[in-house]
Amino acid sequence: MRFLQHRGFQRAGLAAIVVACTLVGAWAGPRVAGPSTYATSVADVQLRVSVSHPSRRGLDLYVPLADWGLRAPLVDAPLRVRAEPRRVDRGGVVELVTDGGRDRIAGLRAELDDALASAALRFALASVAGGLAGGLLSLLLWQALGVRGWRLAIAPAGAVGFSLLVAGALAVWSTSTFDASRLERPDYYAYGVELERILVQSSVLRSSGEKYADRVDNAVRAITGLLDDRGTGANPLVPEAAAWTRRLVLASDIHNNLLTLRTLRRYAEGNLTVLAGDFTINGGRIEAPLAELAGSVGDPVVAVSGNHDSPGIMNALRRGGATVLDHRAGVRSIDGVRIAGFEDPLMFGGREFPAGIRAGISFGDIPNGDDRFADAVRQRFAWWQALTTRPSVLVVHQASIARALADLIWREDPAGAPLVILAGHTHRQRLDRYGPVTVVDSGSIGGGGLFGIGEQDVGLAMLDLREDDSLEATDLVSQNPSTSAALARRVITESPDCDDTLVFCHDDPDVLPELESSATP
Repeated sequence: MRFLQHRGFQRAGLAAIVVACTLVGAWAGPRVAGPSTYATSVADVQLRVSVSHPSRRGLDLYVPLADWGLRAPLVDAPLRVRAEPRRVDRGGVVELVTDGGRDRIAGLRAELDDALASAALRFALASVAGGLAGGLLSLLLWQALGVRGWRLAIAPAGAVGFSLLVAGALAVWSTSTFDASRLERPDYYAYGVELERILVQSSVLRSSGEKYADRVDNAVRAITGLLDDRGTGANPLVPEAAAWTRRLVLASDIHNNLLTLRTLRRYAEGNLTVLAGDFTINGGRIEAPLAELAGSVGDPVVAVSGNHDSPGIMNALRRGGATVLDHRAGVRSIDGVRIAGFEDPLMFGGREFPAGIRAGISFGDIPNGDDRFADAVRQRFAWWQALTTRPSVLVVHQASIARALADLIWREDPAGAPLVILAGHTHRQRLDRYGPVTVVDSGSIGGGGLFGIGEQDVGLAMLDLREDDSLEATDLVSQNPSTSAALARRVITESPDCDDTLVFCHDDPDVLPELESSATP
């Protein structure tokens, strides 16, 4: 049997067979070899290295018994290290976390480095072996296609060479892009209440470990502490946080979906909670009792109105115990945080409640929306400039207004004091950095409202504030309301991983952002 008459096509075809068989073999080799287990002072850790989709690259730590995990993109190469603690030495965990010094943590890091190096070498050898097996398969295919003699040896030799080339490229790519500091800002994933426990416990462990100069040491310590399974309360691994630490919970866009208030209460309990508007759908009188229940979800609760709300709805929130901010309130000190906010420019403008159904209540849905939006931004920026005391936290409802203000504030004072602007409206989580100004959009805590149930995730944000009210980090939490599967991405303010999907970093002052239509179905 003759393969192809044209010599150029013949060589290209034979080479393609070798490449395809080698890649399949190199991919299958590590999977056939399986994971390997390594002993450390806190746990036996099972490691599996594999080629992965870029979105799943880096470290994936999964704790099977607790059914939670975390991901951290430590490298840019499409490689994933799957780690599973198999036998946790609880005594070792307690000793490391409660009174372990730098030497003990450095020892654990060395153990983990050795285990990872061994797993990487095992992965490389298994990949080359798999590539060789693919080369032998390509040899048989070459023979079936009519190749004879010494030329057949080219197939396995080429497969080994190609495997080594790919392995070397991945190794260089991984070592050149390795960033251990990403370990301190992982994505946590779990189910429902378990994610809440992880976020609370990891935050306290991080804040109580500030004595460690190396932030990665602190991250290793915090992750190690999460291996304990007793939760908070009597757990010796959860010491009280330093007195100056402060957690703020941001939620927005309930839209009458009180089914999610129970989830919000669990996150908000004992924390300063900011509700950034859109408590209802129409702002009507019949919706007021529902909004009143939201006034006591946290301790304390601060609220501003959204474009779907009305004066009557905000009065109901006051009766429920919330502090309602508007442009007349100025800067308030609430739970030790300097905070200000203003009513939404498109909320119902009457005295109490609208008489009928309101329509066209976003700038993108009304005539002359561009001009009205620009005018609203100018008015609020003038209000900001007239403040005699600057807040550290500013609350707005519409994220487009928040980003426009952040841009103007940055342009006016590029080296100004840190400021956090809290917003909602879009029902999509997002964090923007404008120099010293950070804008956080928490998504929709109501999952899009009663008409969006099952279509949108429940979203909120948890912010860690330093003693001077500057933002240290943000956890963007989203939960699927039908499965309770939850994900939390941690964003460190000083070193965010900007991806222009969830986290946006702006290099220069920009023009006003595009208008957004109402996100409520």
